[in-house]
Amino acid sequence: MVEEPRMFPGLSPAAFQHHLDVQATANLRSVPLLAPLLTVISSSLFERQMRLASIANTVRLGPNQGRSLYRKFERAADILDLPDLPEIYVSNQYVINAYAFGIKNYQITLFSGLIDALTEDELMAVIGHELGHVKCEHML
Repeated sequence: MVEEPRMFPGLSPAAFQHHLDVQATANLRSVPLLAPLLTVISSSLFERQMRLASIANTVRLGPNQGRSLYRKFERAADILDLPDLPEIYVSNQYVINAYAFGIKNYQITLFSGLIDALTEDELMAVIGHELGHVKCEHML
Protein backbone atom coordinates (compact mmCIF):
# COMPACT_ATOMS: atom_id res chain seq x y z
CA MET A 1 0.00 0.00 0.00
CA VAL A 2 1.40 3.39 -1.03
CA GLU A 3 1.23 6.07 1.63
CA GLU A 4 -0.05 9.54 0.88
CA PRO A 5 2.76 12.10 0.92
CA ARG A 6 2.90 14.39 3.92
CA MET A 7 1.85 17.98 3.42
CA PHE A 8 3.87 20.82 4.91
CA PRO A 9 1.62 23.88 5.26
CA GLY A 10 3.57 27.07 5.87
CA LEU A 11 6.84 25.35 4.95
CA SER A 12 9.80 27.70 5.10
CA PRO A 13 12.77 27.08 2.81
CA ALA A 14 15.01 27.21 5.89
CA ALA A 15 13.26 24.06 7.13
CA PHE A 16 14.94 21.93 4.47
CA GLN A 17 17.90 23.96 3.20
CA HIS A 18 21.43 22.99 4.10
CA HIS A 19 22.88 25.47 6.58
CA LEU A 20 25.56 26.52 4.08
CA ASP A 21 22.86 27.18 1.48
CA VAL A 22 20.99 29.38 3.97
CA GLN A 23 24.23 31.24 4.71
CA ALA A 24 25.12 31.67 1.02
CA THR A 25 21.64 32.99 0.23
CA ALA A 26 21.85 35.45 3.12
CA ASN A 27 25.26 36.60 1.90
CA LEU A 28 23.88 37.27 -1.59
CA ARG A 29 20.89 39.14 -0.21
CA SER A 30 23.18 41.30 1.93
CA VAL A 31 24.89 42.78 -1.14
CA PRO A 32 23.11 46.10 -1.75
CA LEU A 33 21.07 46.23 -4.97
CA LEU A 34 22.24 42.79 -6.15
CA ALA A 35 18.81 41.12 -6.03
CA PRO A 36 16.96 44.02 -7.74
CA LEU A 37 19.67 44.31 -10.39
CA LEU A 38 19.63 40.57 -11.16
CA THR A 39 15.83 40.64 -11.26
CA VAL A 40 15.78 43.45 -13.82
CA ILE A 41 18.48 41.84 -15.97
CA SER A 42 16.94 38.39 -15.78
CA SER A 43 13.35 39.45 -16.41
CA SER A 44 14.14 41.85 -19.24
CA LEU A 45 16.66 39.68 -21.08
CA PHE A 46 16.98 36.05 -20.16
CA GLU A 47 13.53 35.11 -18.88
CA ARG A 48 11.75 36.48 -21.93
CA GLN A 49 14.15 34.69 -24.30
CA MET A 50 13.88 31.41 -22.38
CA ARG A 51 10.08 31.62 -22.29
CA LEU A 52 9.88 32.30 -26.02
CA ALA A 53 12.27 29.41 -26.70
CA SER A 54 10.20 27.16 -24.46
CA ILE A 55 6.97 28.15 -26.19
CA ALA A 56 8.55 27.48 -29.59
CA ASN A 57 10.42 24.27 -28.82
CA THR A 58 8.71 22.47 -25.95
CA VAL A 59 5.25 21.49 -24.74
CA ARG A 60 3.75 23.48 -21.89
CA LEU A 61 1.89 21.28 -19.44
CA GLY A 62 -1.39 22.26 -17.85
CA PRO A 63 -4.68 20.86 -16.60
CA ASN A 64 -5.64 19.92 -20.18
CA GLN A 65 -2.23 19.07 -21.65
CA GLY A 66 -0.04 16.38 -20.14
CA ARG A 67 -2.66 16.06 -17.43
CA SER A 68 -1.09 13.14 -15.53
CA LEU A 69 2.33 14.76 -15.31
CA TYR A 70 0.78 18.14 -14.50
CA ARG A 71 -1.11 16.58 -11.57
CA LYS A 72 2.20 15.30 -10.17
CA PHE A 73 3.58 18.81 -10.54
CA GLU A 74 0.60 20.32 -8.71
CA ARG A 75 0.86 17.67 -5.99
CA ALA A 76 4.57 18.34 -5.44
CA ALA A 77 3.87 22.08 -5.25
CA ASP A 78 1.14 21.43 -2.67
CA ILE A 79 3.50 19.30 -0.57
CA LEU A 80 6.08 22.11 -0.55
CA ASP A 81 3.36 24.73 0.05
CA LEU A 82 4.32 26.61 -3.10
CA PRO A 83 1.21 28.69 -3.86
CA ASP A 84 2.32 30.22 -7.17
CA LEU A 85 3.01 27.53 -9.73
CA PRO A 86 5.76 28.16 -12.24
CA GLU A 87 5.16 27.22 -15.85
CA ILE A 88 6.23 23.66 -16.59
CA TYR A 89 7.42 22.41 -19.97
CA VAL A 90 8.51 19.10 -21.48
CA SER A 91 11.33 19.08 -24.01
CA ASN A 92 11.45 16.29 -26.58
CA GLN A 93 15.24 16.15 -26.28
CA TYR A 94 15.96 12.61 -25.20
CA VAL A 95 18.33 13.36 -22.33
CA ILE A 96 18.04 12.71 -18.62
CA ASN A 97 17.79 16.22 -17.26
CA ALA A 98 15.52 18.84 -15.73
CA TYR A 99 16.02 22.42 -14.68
CA ALA A 100 14.35 25.38 -13.01
CA PHE A 101 14.90 28.87 -14.38
CA GLY A 102 13.88 32.43 -13.62
CA ILE A 103 13.93 35.02 -10.90
CA LYS A 104 10.70 36.91 -11.51
CA ASN A 105 8.84 34.36 -13.65
CA TYR A 106 9.84 30.81 -12.87
CA GLN A 107 9.68 27.91 -15.25
CA ILE A 108 10.63 24.26 -14.99
CA THR A 109 11.62 22.05 -17.91
CA LEU A 110 11.67 18.27 -17.86
CA PHE A 111 13.29 16.33 -20.70
CA SER A 112 11.59 13.35 -22.32
CA GLY A 113 14.53 11.03 -21.63
CA LEU A 114 14.15 11.75 -17.92
CA ILE A 115 10.42 11.10 -18.00
CA ASP A 116 10.91 7.77 -19.79
CA ALA A 117 13.77 6.62 -17.55
CA LEU A 118 12.21 7.22 -14.13
CA THR A 119 9.53 5.53 -12.11
CA GLU A 120 6.54 7.59 -10.97
CA ASP A 121 8.07 8.09 -7.51
CA GLU A 122 11.45 9.06 -8.95
CA LEU A 123 9.82 11.55 -11.29
CA MET A 124 7.89 13.04 -8.38
CA ALA A 125 11.21 13.43 -6.52
CA VAL A 126 12.79 15.26 -9.48
CA ILE A 127 9.79 17.56 -9.81
CA GLY A 128 9.99 18.24 -6.06
CA HIS A 129 13.71 18.93 -6.39
CA GLU A 130 13.13 21.51 -9.13
CA LEU A 131 10.29 23.11 -7.18
CA GLY A 132 12.65 23.23 -4.19
CA HIS A 133 14.97 25.43 -6.25
CA VAL A 134 12.02 27.75 -6.88
CA LYS A 135 10.95 27.73 -3.22
CA CYS A 136 14.50 28.54 -2.08
CA GLU A 137 14.98 31.15 -4.82
CA HIS A 138 18.20 29.49 -5.93
CA MET A 139 18.15 31.33 -9.23
CA LEU A 140 19.17 34.54 -7.43
